[in-house]
Amino acid sequence: MMLDRTSRPQRKYMEIPRGEALDAPDEMALAEFCERWKLNEDAVAKLHTLNPVMQQRVLAEWDAPSYMTKVDGRFILFCVQIAKEVQAQQRSWHDDAPPPSSAASTVHDPVLAQFVETWALNERSVQKMQSLAPEVQQQVMAEFSPPPHLRDVNDRLLNFCVRVERSHAEQADGRSEEVAVDGRRPQDDSGTRGLSTAPPPSKRARDEDPDTPHETAPDKAILAEFCEHWSLNEDAVAKLHDLNPVMQR
Repeated sequence: MMLDRTSRPQRKYMEIPRGEALDAPDEMALAEFCERWKLNEDAVAKLHTLNPVMQQRVLAEWDAPSYMTKVDGRFILFCVQIAKEVQAQQRSWHDDAPPPSSAASTVHDPVLAQFVETWALNERSVQKMQSLAPEVQQQVMAEFSPPPHLRDVNDRLLNFCVRVERSHAEQADGRSEEVAVDGRRPQDDSGTRGLSTAPPPSKRARDEDPDTPHETAPDKAILAEFCEHWSLNEDAVAKLHDLNPVMQR
């Protein structure tokens, strides 16, 4: 039986994973494809206008009869057909998407209800959101941003809530440690009862107390060596000698 070489080979459709994003073919792969089929500028431009999913399908499914030496017009029509098919498939996915969660009707906070409806959250996610502290809940609603191709975001939201809660807990622990180090934590004064609350003795009283040790001034040779080491001028040297022994040391 004679084969009809003029008939177009049967297309092998590329399976596009539902709900997943595809990376665009790299420029080298596109350039090699265009060179192999000797596409003109219009055909190349049409290929580059397609989104990554469409480009992947074109590169995987395009074929032309061997007798054709110019395939540009046919290729452009093929790109248009692929674009329509991908768009129809994406619309069907959207139509099959679950309706907005009815759980939003049980939320009394209008802001949270809008958040629940926007992301079509299930009851488990709603319960988690309602259990969060107000500041944690506000941060989650402000910063939650799942990938655009992800259709069911509930698991990702629950993980995000856990991370935000942990971050707030660590910040609270850090503030508690700072309070303890600075000594500003309220303490029971029972341990100080019976102790004298008299103010510390004045400087003059300490100076007159023979039991109070007095600071001795640094040796003049040490002061001179210090001034020489730092090349101090007369004003700086005079200022240094005006200080008391404690300050000089």
